[in-house]
Amino acid sequence: MIDINLLPPQEVLSKKTAQLRYQLTIGATVGGAALAIFFGLLFSLDRLGQNRLNTLLAQRQNLGARFDADTNKLELLLSLKDKIIGIKKVQQVRPDLSLAVSKLNTFSVDGVAITALNIGSEGTLVYSVTVRDDQALAAYLTKLESDMGRAFFKNLTITGLQLGQGNSFSFSVAAQFDKTKL
Repeated sequence: MIDINLLPPQEVLSKKTAQLRYQLTIGATVGGAALAIFFGLLFSLDRLGQNRLNTLLAQRQNLGARFDADTNKLELLLSLKDKIIGIKKVQQVRPDLSLAVSKLNTFSVDGVAITALNIGSEGTLVYSVTVRDDQALAAYLTKLESDMGRAFFKNLTITGLQLGQGNSFSFSVAAQFDKTKL
């Protein structure tokens, strides 16, 4: 069918312009609303992302602090482990000092005093002795020369015998002792 327009061309043009304006207005309104919704969602997602990022950064910082604390504890434990290993090595090499002193005490005689004592890690023993008189000196030397003394002491050396006040004597004793006899 053929369209025959009986309206003057000016009215047809203004009708088409009005229709086009109407369509543009509706399109702009829908587009603006869509843009507003889009930017609102984008802003909300940005806020959620920022909050999540802040939470993750705070967790990371807490974990970093815990890691540092745990690292310090680990270093302390490793240091303690090394010290314990060192103590065990010293205990294996060094004799039991209380047993050595107890054993040395079995050689005591009335009137004899040990004034200085040094027990080395390799079984060396150096000590100073003061005796009251010549009888105490003789009794002490007899005990050192006994079978028990010879079993405990090796390379026994007495040095620096000096006469003290009255009848007293002082001297130094150096020896190796058998750690297995403790």
